[in-house]
Amino acid sequence: MKRPKAFNFTKAAIPALKPPAKGMVSYRDTKEDGLSAYVTAKGIVTFFVRKRIAGRDERMTIGRFPEVTIEQARKRARVLKGEIAAGQDPTAKNKQLRQELT
Repeated sequence: MKRPKAFNFTKAAIPALKPPAKGMVSYRDTKEDGLSAYVTAKGIVTFFVRKRIAGRDERMTIGRFPEVTIEQARKRARVLKGEIAAGQDPTAKNKQLRQELT
């Protein structure tokens, strides 16, 4: 798999990202390690953090741009990475809620 392109996420650079013809394309932030964003064919930009938790590759969605600012995404990424470093699984709460609903 090809590694996502990396650049400094800024207020000017994120809206300038061109959507792919189909599917989605990922980008990494050079300022905050672990923070990434993907752009869909419809031009929707979503921030996420991808980390290994208990041997599994997990992607934790932070939110869509511009509802979530770049600084908010960086702060949330730091919080999620801190929880993972402390041995917690931030995705476990969401998985449990989904199981309860079904």
